[in-house]
Amino acid sequence: STAPGSFDQTSDIDRQSHQRHFNFPPGVNLGEFLIKVGNGKQEKIVAKGDVLLPNKVWFKPNKLVAACPEVLNGFKNDSINAVSTDENCLLNDKHMRIITRWRQLGGMDLDARLVTRGSLPDLKNLKKLNSFGLAYIPVPADELGRAYDLTNMKVINISGVKNVRQLLLNLGPRFNPKVFYLQNCQLNDDDLKLLSKNTALEEVSVRDNPKITDVGVRALLTCKRLKKIELPGTSVTPAVAEILAGFEYLTNAVVNTRIWNEEQRQMFDAKLPT
Repeated sequence: STAPGSFDQTSDIDRQSHQRHFNFPPGVNLGEFLIKVGNGKQEKIVAKGDVLLPNKVWFKPNKLVAACPEVLNGFKNDSINAVSTDENCLLNDKHMRIITRWRQLGGMDLDARLVTRGSLPDLKNLKKLNSFGLAYIPVPADELGRAYDLTNMKVINISGVKNVRQLLLNLGPRFNPKVFYLQNCQLNDDDLKLLSKNTALEEVSVRDNPKITDVGVRALLTCKRLKKIELPGTSVTPAVAEILAGFEYLTNAVVNTRIWNEEQRQMFDAKLPT
């Protein structure tokens, strides 16, 4: 018999199509959670009883997984290659011990505010990651960089994490993510000057870093490939529009113009390229 919370390959057809049955523990009902298969559309799955999942699934558990982390044991057959959670999942070290056993995991974007440094050694089990996210984990960024090699990550989300500057200094020119989420990281203009050495950068979010000004945004002009920048919660002025116009490939700039008066908004709009 199959142990509760484990996968069971029940037929040759399933084996040939690389599909697995997930048997949820008796009495457990997580309601609906989201999956995305390959490049297909996002689907809702009712997590009760026996669920058939294809290989290579992007898994988005809902908040009910917080109460029953052992349910995640059902995915240790490596069908999950990406996982993302928000703060409602209350992810903690118990969840992380399971997630870090998913050897095929290539993408991880987790709200980790309840995860401790005790989970860091298990990160070494994840050999295929190219997208790393442990937002709000209460561990300094440079310590994260020592626990896991971030040099080859294409996407990084360490929003809410402190000491980003030391991480950038430690990794140096080897570190070239394409997408970087740095919301609420206590950054200032000097940090953006360090980040400006990343020539591969295409998207960056520095929301909720009030010490960032137009000076820091101007430093990023060396990032020639930049396509998207998010600036709400910073101290940029309407004059930043003229700086943004200097990014050749920029197609998406998010700025909170509501904090300005009407005259300032008109000044900002006038400076934007048509």
